[in-house]
Amino acid sequence: MLLQSLGAITFQQKALIVVSALSSAFLGSMLQYKAYRVVPAASAQPFLSLQALFAALWAFIFLAEPVGPAMMAAGAMIMSGTLLAAHDRSEVH
Repeated sequence: MLLQSLGAITFQQKALIVVSALSSAFLGSMLQYKAYRVVPAASAQPFLSLQALFAALWAFIFLAEPVGPAMMAAGAMIMSGTLLAAHDRSEVH
């Protein structure tokens, strides 16, 4: 069924999908590498683990995806882990 519906997509639409996917991946990677020049990778890396959390948040906001208690608990664990990993321990004696 899905493959049959893909046949209705024109070549221009398929090309636009491919270009938008590749350009967004390229832009995201370039911005990430430029950020690593400013912020040490060890400091920035914990925040990259928030990608799954933001994906779930955007799916909830824009696609009306349901969010259950297990998903909320997982999001809280991701946030907690990110904050713990990003905490600067050099000041602690």
